[in-house]
Amino acid sequence: MVRFAFSAILLLVMSMSALGGGDGCVYEKADVTLDSSGMAIFSLASFNTELRYDGSTDQLQVLSGGEGSDCSLEIGIVTSVYFASQEPYVAIEGHSGNSRFLQPVDLRTCREIGPSIEMTEDSVLERDTLFVPPICDCVDPDETECLCASASVYQVSSTCELVKDRTASRELTEQRTNVSFEGRKKIAFPGKNNAELLDE
Repeated sequence: MVRFAFSAILLLVMSMSALGGGDGCVYEKADVTLDSSGMAIFSLASFNTELRYDGSTDQLQVLSGGEGSDCSLEIGIVTSVYFASQEPYVAIEGHSGNSRFLQPVDLRTCREIGPSIEMTEDSVLERDTLFVPPICDCVDPDETECLCASASVYQVSSTCELVKDRTASRELTEQRTNVSFEGRKKIAFPGKNNAELLDE
């Protein structure tokens, strides 16, 4: 079995104006430091809130003004935190088992906002757009038969929620695989000029 993903670096050449965007909510990746006990502290200078992550328990504590625990949640192994330009929202990137995910959270209540979004290794959250590139598992090195998952593109709404853009998702899938599809499909030679959908 051969797996390959399409590099996220190339995804950023897509026109942001074509995907939407604007002056609404955007996400910025937090800085991370370690305190004296080895806990990870996620923060941004422009925000009055920080998140403290205890890797031994997978507990994430929300601290306002650097004092006291406002609330906490268990959300798996946290790798990155993105603060929204409109407080009090964050998007937490992490993994549980073999699954990588992005989960928006309302810091006022520590409640998750909508379902988590499945990500691949090359996924990128770029301010107001989340790119999840297509990924293929091929039964042979010649790529004559591959099971591919389509790309997903999510726009950040004015309320900081991540909303799937189906048109942009299909366009990105076709751009990278040379085949237009949604979901999981069997494809021969994905990404090549002779790429084609195989009969189910």
